[in-house]
Amino acid sequence: MMDDRIPVSGVYRGVDLHAGQPAKRLGVVKHDIDRAHDLLELDELVAFADSPVNAPEARLLAQAKALATLNHLTETRAPRARRPQLSRQRVVCHSQASRATSNQ
Repeated sequence: MMDDRIPVSGVYRGVDLHAGQPAKRLGVVKHDIDRAHDLLELDELVAFADSPVNAPEARLLAQAKALATLNHLTETRAPRARRPQLSRQRVVCHSQASRATSNQ
């Protein structure tokens, strides 16, 4: 069985940093992680995760935060006005499709 996990060189704010990146690139990655940590709105998190401009590590963080937010809104039975018209499947699938496109 193949292990397709990307090697990790460290952790920043709880996020694994992909190995083999120069220091300058890691600075960009850390900045993107900081930006993803600052996002609170579900639509902003999904847009961030969808954008190939952002570092993959930060996009994965934004996706995880989006899923956690969506789960929280669903579990607490937030009023429909507070819940966006997004499903868990849409968040995961759209972010995965966006990452696949950016890797080509």
